[in-house]
Amino acid sequence: MLVKHLFGSLMERLDEVEERWVAAESSEQKQTLRKELFKLRQMSDDILDSWLSFEEQLSVFDKQMQTEQLGTDDTKALGAEKGPFKEIPDDVADKILQEIKNMAEEKPSSNMVSFMSGDVARMFRKGQGYYNLLMYPHASDHFREVLEQEPDLDVARMFLAFSELMNGSIDEADRHFYLLSKTTDQYVLQATALNAQGCIMAARREWEKADHFFEQAIALYPKLKDPHFNRALVWMELGQYSKAKPIWLQLAKQDQEDWEALIQLAHCYIAEGEEDKANYTLTQIRNTADDREALVETAKIFERMRQFGNAALCFQMALQEDPYDADAWHGLGWNLWHADGQPLGVDHIQKAIELAPEHPDYQFSYGWILYHQRAYEEAEDVFRTLLDKDPGYTLALAGLAQVLTSKQQWEEAEALCYQMIGESHPPIKSLGYFQAGRMAMARANYERAQRYFSESVQLDPSMKDGRLWLGLAHYLNGERDRAREVWEEHF
Repeated sequence: MLVKHLFGSLMERLDEVEERWVAAESSEQKQTLRKELFKLRQMSDDILDSWLSFEEQLSVFDKQMQTEQLGTDDTKALGAEKGPFKEIPDDVADKILQEIKNMAEEKPSSNMVSFMSGDVARMFRKGQGYYNLLMYPHASDHFREVLEQEPDLDVARMFLAFSELMNGSIDEADRHFYLLSKTTDQYVLQATALNAQGCIMAARREWEKADHFFEQAIALYPKLKDPHFNRALVWMELGQYSKAKPIWLQLAKQDQEDWEALIQLAHCYIAEGEEDKANYTLTQIRNTADDREALVETAKIFERMRQFGNAALCFQMALQEDPYDADAWHGLGWNLWHADGQPLGVDHIQKAIELAPEHPDYQFSYGWILYHQRAYEEAEDVFRTLLDKDPGYTLALAGLAQVLTSKQQWEEAEALCYQMIGESHPPIKSLGYFQAGRMAMARANYERAQRYFSESVQLDPSMKDGRLWLGLAHYLNGERDRAREVWEEHF
């Protein structure tokens, strides 16, 4: 594509200017680079202006086509003959909502857009162009200028709020969403603003406040999907899965291809111990979805449920959609190896490494399989190479500790375990205690192993292997009744 080639060339020139700027020593060299940057900026502005002109002409022609299809009366009803609005179609509110949040299910009325002069209309269009090109700081500047001249233009304030949000100016975005929610007379925009405020509260982990905003948005405009979706996520964060489940069921009923709703429903079932229902829901996705992301996410849930065969099948289906998906190759290999110990799994993981050689998790998986094949030296090389790149990479620390335990190099293995135990993040501490427990088991110190495994499970209740090994420690220590209790709880 010529457009991709053009932007690729521009990016190469910009990268070159950046590199030369870092190495520049004299003021003359830097002045030359400033001129080069100015030329690139001029080219960028020219491209944007050309794109806006194209978009404008495209909109006009699109409107002409609608005129032929709908007839003159219908077109007038849409406002096609309002002179200044020819630069912005009168159903712009619907288009904007689709672009920003893909939320509108009905066309809002044309009074969402106030009367704009030619200059203001062009400023709005330019801001919209910057927004579509993901150039949010420039978009903010233009929408701000529009509002200085047309302070009641709700759609411009909506665009400005989302631009500020994408800029990371959260407080400023929140201020504009608040103003919009209090001043607009359009329910869909008011609900959209309230939903955005709820998302901001959720990002701050203020779940109750977020829920209040989502509830208000739903009350104002029940057809808006996002507040329902977001409210269910908040309830899941609060552990109220029974409240979230009906929402996911309703969303899935409304849209049979809403895989995300079904995936979240499966998470709720798992959290409440209803694994049969979770399995049914995930199987429903597996049998009907042709969306790569949905298949990969479903595969990962199957993997966490230790249904490695189902997980491998989902990853294989995802690869049919994208044969260059390194994550899917890795998942396929990892789950085939867990399911059957197939050597083929190693080949798939090596394919993932070939596609994404810098991804540490793929390297770890390869090293872990080498360890289980008793290729200790090769596995040790893999883990040490990973730690050379990132000394705090948790999985490599755990993998190397396990290799050294098998080689009876107790002192270094113990040091690695204590390095993980010294971390502040509970799952990492849990893994450190788990590996220390494995080392204690290898040295037949079952009472110490029990303490380590108990600490591991307490820090991270999802550490199922910790319970399995805790039961084994009790069993080997002659405490068979206690071992049975632990295993019954585990299984």
